[in-house]
This record gives sequence, C-alpha cells and structure tokens, in this order.
Amino acid sequence: MEQKNKKILGVSFLALALFLVLTIGISSASAQVLNGKKNNSEMRQVWNEGRVAMDSIFENNDYIGWQNLMEEKVKAMEQRIQELKNNINQENFSKMVEMRKLMQNGEYEKAKEIRSELGATPTMGFDFGMRSFKINGLKRGFAPL
Repeated sequence: MEQKNKKILGVSFLALALFLVLTIGISSASAQVLNGKKNNSEMRQVWNEGRVAMDSIFENNDYIGWQNLMEEKVKAMEQRIQELKNNINQENFSKMVEMRKLMQNGEYEKAKEIRSELGATPTMGFDFGMRSFKINGLKRGFAPL
C-alpha cells in the first residue's frame, strides 16, 4: 500500500510541476507580448521551444534540466518585479491618476497617450481594472486601451 501512495504522490508532484511550468511559461510569454517585446510568431516559437524542452525534461526524468529551467523562469520574474518596482514613484503615480480620470471621462485617446508615455501595460497594474468601464455603475464592456 505504501508503494501505491508513493506512486500517487510522485505522479501528483509531476502533474503540479508541469502545471506550474506551463503557467509560468504562458504568463511570461503573455507579459512579453503585452510589453511589445515580441510579435505573435516569435512568441509562438518561444512557447513551442519551451514546451519541447519541458517534454524532453520529463521524458528523460531530468531533474537538473528542470531545476535549471525553473531558475531561469525565476530570474525572469525577478527582473520583471524589479522593473515594476522601478516604476513606483510620485511622478508616475500622478500620471496614473490623470490617466484614470481621463478613462473615467471617456477620453480614451488622451489616456492612451499617457499610458504609452509610461510604457504601461495591463500587467503593470496601470489600468486600475479600467479595461472594463462603468456607466451608471453598470459594467458596459471594455475600454479601447
């Protein structure tokens, strides 16, 4: 019975690891697309390369390969976090307040200019949940930002 539990635990761990890798990979790819760093075909290629690498790692039971890949992902996340931290300042906050007011008033083009000036993307938290807008307190769709 203990052998069966170990097997179930191992399979569960493997499934969780694969889920995390795919989630991190997709998140990373999405962030790069939103930041304009890569076009769709480049991102598709990066995603496919990552998938092939993960398939190989799991097929070969390559813990070291998996560990190295995870460390690369962590470094990329840490870099992204540092970029976000560098944008936390009074000047950017003031611009974000102005951008939010413009969005609430339906002045999307002006808000978009500020967003571009900030180099902001939805992943940076600069849209304040304003991708959808409200009219009379009711959600009415998406703002064209």
